[in-house]
Amino acid sequence: MLKARCGDVNRSRAVAGSPTAQRIDTISNQQILGGLPLGFKESTLSTHRFRLVNDNSNVLLTATSPFGNIEAVVECDGRTVYLYLDGGPDFGIRAVWVRNLVTGPLAFNTEDLQGGRAPVLPRIHTTKNEPSPLPVAEDLSLVWFAEGNAVALFERERLLAVIPPWSGLDGFHGYSVECASENQIVAPLPNDANFLRRIEMSRRYWQEWTNNSPFTRWQPEILARYAAAYGRQQNYFNINGENFPPRGLGVFKSSRAVTLATVGMSLCLMPTVELVSENPWEFRRVELVSVLPVSATEEEIMAVARRISSLAGLPWREWTWLGDNHTCQWMPQGNFPYAGLYRIQDPADIRYCSLPEIGDDPVHMLGIIPLSNADYQWLGTNQKTVAQLAKDGGLLS
Repeated sequence: MLKARCGDVNRSRAVAGSPTAQRIDTISNQQILGGLPLGFKESTLSTHRFRLVNDNSNVLLTATSPFGNIEAVVECDGRTVYLYLDGGPDFGIRAVWVRNLVTGPLAFNTEDLQGGRAPVLPRIHTTKNEPSPLPVAEDLSLVWFAEGNAVALFERERLLAVIPPWSGLDGFHGYSVECASENQIVAPLPNDANFLRRIEMSRRYWQEWTNNSPFTRWQPEILARYAAAYGRQQNYFNINGENFPPRGLGVFKSSRAVTLATVGMSLCLMPTVELVSENPWEFRRVELVSVLPVSATEEEIMAVARRISSLAGLPWREWTWLGDNHTCQWMPQGNFPYAGLYRIQDPADIRYCSLPEIGDDPVHMLGIIPLSNADYQWLGTNQKTVAQLAKDGGLLS
């Protein structure tokens, strides 16, 4: 899994390749960029989930994340109930104890821990000594966090367990309401109003997508802002096909440049930002923009369009984020195999465009600067930023 830090080039090298298929389909007045990006692993969720090793194992609930690449499973084996997330090789498998169905032992069973069997939680760590009942499957439901990489389990209206975005870090797994004290497999559900509010806001976030797609609301506004900043709209691509979330790419032309900018990327919260920033709302909503000379050919425009299309989905494929001074692969076979990203703040910048806040979060435009091998190495050794490199090269105006 990629781990990017704001302003740290060496820790933020993302991978965004070109589509394997070069198909362009015309539908209505828009186009779809077809094919999967290189490096994108098709969703083949592992069937080798960390299973409860018992002939009586029983799946109570399964669900797939809104982004389609993580599977949640609630499973019991007659002794315990566990909640799992399986996101394939990059995400891994994460698990948290939900409850005991039998009286807990005095201590952890080392054979369970070493043999891959889901352990029964010792009674010293449980909120009650007696066993809990097996949940009724119809009473269980899941609320995905807005970023799509974490989930909360409910029994009717009662919150039972949570696998948070930081599960898997430093040996931490998740929370359970029936856990009384933190231990090696689970921690008590935090008595934190902000944490509980986040879960409720996530529920409302997905209800909004179900009832009234934010994309329908924001797409015209974003395109209008782009046209005012970048010139007349020349084309528009649907860059995510029929998949969730809807996402587009606008192409604009003025006397100064041809500009390509994403539409709708900012409607989804980029994951893992909170792991590197105390103020994730400052960084988690972005749109991408790239400029070409006015003389750019259709072939050149389409090549850049495909790269941006791939890059726009990267945070939710690789569970990372894109930010100021991050770098990524760009045109591996050309003179600019890499690209640098920088936050656009200067109104004089040719890529500048002011976008409205979404969900009380600021939306930042990230400029894409093609980098040669020499540029890429220069960034890593001279402690300079992508914006400085672009300014020195006269690429900002």
